[in-house]
Amino acid sequence: MRGNEMLEAVGFLDEALILRSETPKKRRSVLNILLRLGTAAACLLLIFGGVFLLNKEPEYIKPTRTIVKNYGYLEPMGMQIADVNNYEAVTELSSQIVLCKVNDLVEVEISQTGQFSFCYEIEILDTLLDVGVRLQIGDTVRVTSSEGILKATDAAALVADTARAKKFGILQENYAEEDYIVSSTWNAIPIEVGNCYLMYLNDVYLEKEGVYAESGRSYLYEYHGQTVYSGRDMIKNDLTLTEIINTVESYITMRTGRADEIGDDAYIDELGEKQQREKHPEVYIDLDRIAAIHQSLVINGISDMISAAPKYRDPELHTIETWDYEKLVDYLGLDIKRILSEFSRLYGLEDCGGEEFPVIFQKDGQLVEDISSFKAADEGGTEVCISASRLRAPYDCIYRADNEFTTTVPIPDTDETVDVMLYGNTDEMLYVADFMLNGVQYRITTKNLSTEPLAELLYMMVKTK
Repeated sequence: MRGNEMLEAVGFLDEALILRSETPKKRRSVLNILLRLGTAAACLLLIFGGVFLLNKEPEYIKPTRTIVKNYGYLEPMGMQIADVNNYEAVTELSSQIVLCKVNDLVEVEISQTGQFSFCYEIEILDTLLDVGVRLQIGDTVRVTSSEGILKATDAAALVADTARAKKFGILQENYAEEDYIVSSTWNAIPIEVGNCYLMYLNDVYLEKEGVYAESGRSYLYEYHGQTVYSGRDMIKNDLTLTEIINTVESYITMRTGRADEIGDDAYIDELGEKQQREKHPEVYIDLDRIAAIHQSLVINGISDMISAAPKYRDPELHTIETWDYEKLVDYLGLDIKRILSEFSRLYGLEDCGGEEFPVIFQKDGQLVEDISSFKAADEGGTEVCISASRLRAPYDCIYRADNEFTTTVPIPDTDETVDVMLYGNTDEMLYVADFMLNGVQYRITTKNLSTEPLAELLYMMVKTK
């Protein structure tokens, strides 16, 4: 049955309808189809885009606080054996790394040095590292830390009346409601109750005191969603939480467990030795080799001393030129000041050397005097002097001894040796070492030091060959 017959059969006699049924339908153009598809796609984009925007996490903005007191310190106090404020070291020295929420401040104390110590109750949200599998998600544990921020009025109520607070004058004033105090060490972000953190922990105190120690140094991160804050000044980090976790986990995979094996103190000693060797390979202290040098020392007892003052130079026939230290180093081929500075640091001496070094030329330009000397001393009479010259023996006196035995000092990492003539007066603790290295004659003189430091200084000198 054709279209018009069907319409008549059902009683639809409208001519317009019949005509439309008989008229062939126009083909839709490709442009028309694309326009309709584009409109549909735009609608879907608006729908899903709106859903995405509705579900997108709003960026957290950390509130501005009025900080009236800063406690703690920006850099570690005292001389550090090693630099432990890096991802590798804090990972080795930590037994747990967790994501956590700080639920409560349990206790605040002031140490004997006037620093704050906080005890927090934290809830474990996730574990990235857990040596010994001590923690489960949802556990609440106590953690001690030197990092904290709280209202000054609350802090004063907790500690102002204690003997140590009064001794150090801590929180002895009146504070406004909006005032806060901050305690931060290692430039770490201060911990605040109610916030979430990526936190490094050490369980060294767990057995005896029932608390973990926050052990991340400056690697303590406060996070809100993916927004992370770090540092003493609570600055927004450039990285997201996920990116920081990825970095932390990469160091976890490289963790050797060396600190677990030998203990934290021994690990830090090893690390310091490694870092010193990498930073200053030319003055790295190899204790075993120094001990071997010390055992080989043969001291010739001083029986007499003869003056050997420098020759007088007629100013009409000579000129004096002053070299700076850089030129002197190029001339000698050895950075004596740096070696003596490192030695002085080890033995508590103060460098006494200058920055200008006079040398004497003849009128024809020939160099005739080039002796340079470097000294370090303390107020107790301990003294070290290193003199050097390429032209002659660099000293103003000659020591004589009944015997003149030489000590052979091996040059580390080579098959070469240096012959050293040693003179000494044990009663006066005066020791002198004369030797030649790379065409330069040296004299080391020590006063009020034993032969062990002399052996160490000899090692440091020949190590730089």
